[in-house]
Amino acid sequence: MRKKIGGRGQGCAGHAGRELGGPDSEMFWDFGAGLKLHENSQWANEPCHVNCDCGRFLEIGNNVFMEYVKRAGKIEKMATHNVDFGGGLERMAAATINDPDAFKIDLFWPIIEKIEQLSKKKYGKDRKTTTAMRVIADHARSVTFLIGDGVVPSNKDRGYFCRRLIRRAVVKAQELGIGDNFLAGIAGKISDIYGGVCPLPVQTINRSWKRKKQNSG
Repeated sequence: MRKKIGGRGQGCAGHAGRELGGPDSEMFWDFGAGLKLHENSQWANEPCHVNCDCGRFLEIGNNVFMEYVKRAGKIEKMATHNVDFGGGLERMAAATINDPDAFKIDLFWPIIEKIEQLSKKKYGKDRKTTTAMRVIADHARSVTFLIGDGVVPSNKDRGYFCRRLIRRAVVKAQELGIGDNFLAGIAGKISDIYGGVCPLPVQTINRSWKRKKQNSG
């Protein structure tokens, strides 16, 4: 439950038949009133708060102070305590550029620009176009790394999830009027972004993209 910036709530994590948990403190980045995010949103006539969907407040992290364990319905005090931190790197990056849209950070924006080029449409023009471009960018990046790690699109296990991600990206591309084999080009762009720290076998990835397209009737 999120109450306020720096507020306390309750958090838990499941682990091998038990649940660990305790009070939590959630951290929000306030983009400030100057951007008028709330005033220009569909919630402009309602009070703005940290849980508002207008975009002014962005949760960038969460600390759970692990104090309790739940076993078979019984809550017990843990012998030792710790702090479990969870944070969104891309959300933190969005805060550094003072924009709540994480798809405008350096790790995503070149991919979005490539999709704009292929579709001849503008990101942010309307909700449907923007959502489609976000799905393509997110799924293309995920699948590029999956294939780079040796996962082959198939109908079972990891390959099945890889295949489903590709298929959804293709569906969204069709909504934008993008033609065949577009994902191979996007994989190259992703390799350009991450190649310095995580070299990707682009030729192998491109062959997998094209093979999946040929078999996705």
